[in-house]
Amino acid sequence: MKRHRALGYKVARERGPCPAPPLPPPKPARVTDTTHQLNLRARFGNSTRALIVDGHGTARQMLAAQLRSMGASQVVQCARAAEARQHAATRAFEIVLCEQKLGDGTLGQDLIDDLRQRRLINLSTIVMVLSANSSYPVVAEAAELAIDGFLIKPYTLGDLEDRLLAAFVRKDSLKEIAQAIDRSDYAGALALCQQRFEARGPHWTHAARVGAELAIRLERLALATDMFEAVMEDKAVPWARLGIARVMDAAGKDNAAVSTIKNLLGSHPTYADAYDVLGRIYADRGDYAAAADTYRRAVAVTPHSVARNQKYGILVYYTGDQAESLKVLGQVIERGGLQSPDFDHHVIVLLAVDAFKRRELEALLGLRDKLQKAIEEQRAQAAQVELARETGAPTPVPAAPALLRRLERYALLVQALGAVLQGDALLAMKNLEANYQSLAEGDAAVDAAIAFLLALSTLCGAQVHVPLAHTWVHTVALRYCTSKQVTELLARTCEAFEPLSEPVRLAHGHINEVTRGALGAAVAGEPREAVLQLIEGVEATRNLKLHEVALATLERHRARIEAPEALEERLESLRAHCGANSTQLLHITLQGL
Repeated sequence: MKRHRALGYKVARERGPCPAPPLPPPKPARVTDTTHQLNLRARFGNSTRALIVDGHGTARQMLAAQLRSMGASQVVQCARAAEARQHAATRAFEIVLCEQKLGDGTLGQDLIDDLRQRRLINLSTIVMVLSANSSYPVVAEAAELAIDGFLIKPYTLGDLEDRLLAAFVRKDSLKEIAQAIDRSDYAGALALCQQRFEARGPHWTHAARVGAELAIRLERLALATDMFEAVMEDKAVPWARLGIARVMDAAGKDNAAVSTIKNLLGSHPTYADAYDVLGRIYADRGDYAAAADTYRRAVAVTPHSVARNQKYGILVYYTGDQAESLKVLGQVIERGGLQSPDFDHHVIVLLAVDAFKRRELEALLGLRDKLQKAIEEQRAQAAQVELARETGAPTPVPAAPALLRRLERYALLVQALGAVLQGDALLAMKNLEANYQSLAEGDAAVDAAIAFLLALSTLCGAQVHVPLAHTWVHTVALRYCTSKQVTELLARTCEAFEPLSEPVRLAHGHINEVTRGALGAAVAGEPREAVLQLIEGVEATRNLKLHEVALATLERHRARIEAPEALEERLESLRAHCGANSTQLLHITLQGL
């Protein structure tokens, strides 16, 4: 062994030292691709502001640093939806990056819809959603938001740069359309969208989506259908199918719309917007039980949505389990629903009635104060709009006088309930009568009548003497009993004092009698007499159903009626006195593009 080692050593010495292994070739100098950052820096201006809404502090800090490295001059960070609303109300943001599900339970979708409805962000704002959840339902739901990008965490700086650069390019391409919408030139914006759509120019599907919404608003339903169908031929996206259903509904084909939406939900059961449209159609029909079930399913998909929870809660209050309703509506308040533009103050009335029944004066007065605060905010907003008109300054939020009157009516009812608990029966009657008189106003819808009957029957059920209760109920029912479904809803509203249900059903019978008598005259060859009978009925009751039947009869027999224009003019003058949509139980907010 030693000999072998010695020989080996000797051979090694004879050969000389082992040559060193060859050095690897030098690595080429790493060239950092700064194309994205250069392009983005050119896009970011000196005043570019970005808003980050994310419940995770570390994620916010990293994202803020990334945006600053790209050239954003100011980056505002917050963790909650309420903070985001406050920031957006005080300054304009060119970029909004929002977590898909915030720590306070708010969904990014709801916050984005909220900011758009308040016109705190517009079509020129880049909106992106971030989420650690890459499941199909989450990604698919984000795709329906008309957002500019969806980033799945963790993501690289390059991913963020790619999304932002693509968004800037698309915004630049659609800039003229966005500017037209910002100045409320909807016809001009639609013309630009149509031009891009027909030429199949860059980003034509985005132009078609905006254009179709504008076409529905401007009642150009054929064009809206063409745009939605073309998008579906290019790519079968759910929002286009839902758009076609909305066009069907706007054209009076609600059965076809319902069938289309049901088929859509069969393949996309988590598409929350489809439930919204379906629920609204059912509510407009007066099929409140079906509407309640639809919103129940919507709540299962989006359990933290203020709008859907309150719609379900209101509907189930009148059609099902009031205990379930009050539980849901209480949660709406606890989750900060009052801060949402979708909040329906009918919720306050229902909770106030419950507080009255429990004789909880402090809780009832707290609800009264919430209503009063909302009224003051609306009045301040109206004053700002008026000032802007006088000075020529732009205003981001339109005035809503109908909403103000709605709140004032509700406040009268809540004050009446509170006055009774405080022992001031005279003040309670004064507020009740003022509310009753307000129901004759042109913007009072069926929700106002329902709230009045609920408060009135609750007081009568508590043995509060209201001398004119039966007369008031009969008069209100004559105006608002427009269908069997609405009549039953009004009658059920009076269940706290069952004797008040009878005047409701008697009023419905009277409306049917007037209708049958007029149609009988038309069949007997006296169409002018039929229209005159219906007009007299409208003048006496302000009932929207009689008004619609009168118009239909006039149109059908126009050739056989002497001087139909005079009758048409009488009906036109009466329309403003027949109230808003007679089946509108749920408050519908103004939808911004």
